Amino acid sequence: MTNNSDVVGMWVTADGHIRQELRADGRYDEARGERRSAYTGRYTVTGNHLDYVDDTGFTATGDIRDGVLYHEHLVLYRESDHRGRAAMPGRLMGKVALITGATGGIGQATAELFAREDARLVITDIAQDAARELAGRLEATEVLAARLDVSSAENWSEVIELTRQRFGRLDVLVNLAGVVDWPGIEDTTQDAWDRVIAINQTGTWLGMKTAMPLLRASGNASVINTSSVLGLIGSGAAAAYQATKGAVRLLTKTAAVEYATRGVRVNSVHPGVIATPMIQELLDEQGDRQPDIVRTPMRRAGSPAEIAPTMLFLASDESSYITGTELIVDGGLTAH
Repeated sequence: MTNNSDVVGMWVTADGHIRQELRADGRYDEARGERRSAYTGRYTVTGNHLDYVDDTGFTATGDIRDGVLYHEHLVLYRESDHRGRAAMPGRLMGKVALITGATGGIGQATAELFAREDARLVITDIAQDAARELAGRLEATEVLAARLDVSSAENWSEVIELTRQRFGRLDVLVNLAGVVDWPGIEDTTQDAWDRVIAINQTGTWLGMKTAMPLLRASGNASVINTSSVLGLIGSGAAAAYQATKGAVRLLTKTAAVEYATRGVRVNSVHPGVIATPMIQELLDEQGDRQPDIVRTPMRRAGSPAEIAPTMLFLASDESSYITGTELIVDGGLTAH
């Protein structure tokens, strides 16, 4: 429970442009840039909630969570007497991100990085126990863990409702859940084809479809769909997998056009050979002789930790003018 002593003092935005002094007498003074007393008025505290009325009658609200003051369009941090302005916030401060397939190699690395960058997280996976275990290790942020079968429209609706109830918003959707099937055209079974399509392709569409109302309400949201270099080039194998990754690439582009003026950016990430549990057995058997590694100019598999920063960039406001693009992280494989 916040009390007046927790509120009184100087609060500043990360860039120092806006400074808000909250005084013990219930008055506040806000300066913007070089302007002193740009706004003045009174504030009241109820629980963790602040109500503002400036001297012209304009009203605003704020909430204090974990020592951070959130307004509708601003995030302010307490100015420290002995260190000057508080430490810079993470690049995802104030954002809520939902990650599917979060307990896999890239998913886990992405969740850990997002947590370090101050995102609040919805960790989802078909393996609920693993999702809860991961959530328990992400102590630096607020985390909700949930089971999610991405091929189920009903399950998607349940998870998005849980997100709305817990956080009231969604700013980032990372569609990472996926499976691989290696056979080519003639050897792929109908059951295998249907399963890969349901998870990789339909799951991505369902995620965007179900989450889009919350994402649009954010006004500054990002969807990151995981494709592959095998969504760009042919390999002569993995027919179902390649079909889905090519579909995800173009699904991303049409969604980017549809939502470009509606506050949602949509981009795809295309990893090359990455040492994840999905292909670890293959890498263990073939090592550097694995054909895709041989064709990779850097002559090695990438690590999940080398994909996660790309996810972070697309999730952050640093990519605010990027939509409908594909970011390739492949050690040069597609440069041939």
